[in-house]
Amino acid sequence: MMFDDYGNHAWAWMGLAMVGSVVVLVVAGIWLVELVAGWPWRDRDHPIRDEVQHLEHSPRREARRLLDERLARGEIDPEEYRSRRRALDE
Repeated sequence: MMFDDYGNHAWAWMGLAMVGSVVVLVVAGIWLVELVAGWPWRDRDHPIRDEVQHLEHSPRREARRLLDERLARGEIDPEEYRSRRRALDE
């Protein structure tokens, strides 16, 4: 028989290999969830979330927001607003 060389321990090794495979798959699944979504209960920086926040708070977007606020407060007139907005969009 094929398992005669290992005696009765062959089934134990096969069982250990199956358990090890399941552990590896579970760890890989947890790692993928962490990579894609991050832990929902952990309050820490996440690379993807940081990149999105960086895009939302880019210097150009911040400049436009300040320009909009200045127009709303009446600090600049619409003509100056349009010229500065064009300069930002270039």
